Amino acid sequence: NESNSSSSNLMYLATSMRMNTALRKSIFCVIMGADDFIDAYEKIVKMRLSTIQSREVIRVLVRCCSSEAAYNPYYGYLAGKLCSNHRNHKFTLQLVYWDMFKQWQDKGGGGGG
Repeated sequence: NESNSSSSNLMYLATSMRMNTALRKSIFCVIMGADDFIDAYEKIVKMRLSTIQSREVIRVLVRCCSSEAAYNPYYGYLAGKLCSNHRNHKFTLQLVYWDMFKQWQDKGGGGGG
């Protein structure tokens, strides 16, 4: 069955990208297996995640985006849809960006005064 093969491939890819919890793997499979960003958004909403669990959506989304060799606008569209409809996603995205900037600065790439 092609659906089972695709699902197995996504689970393998999730593991190889260090999606180390069942929740992260599920979110990864939704994001990467969706037909488009609307499909991904609707499937994420249907997961009925708690506020704490929903933080993982943004973390997984950013990890997927940053693993691409070239920019893929899919992730931006999905992030925009999530953030425009759920304030907690917007806040989590800000935190993820701050963490990334801090890591870059700590590695010596952060200029500053």
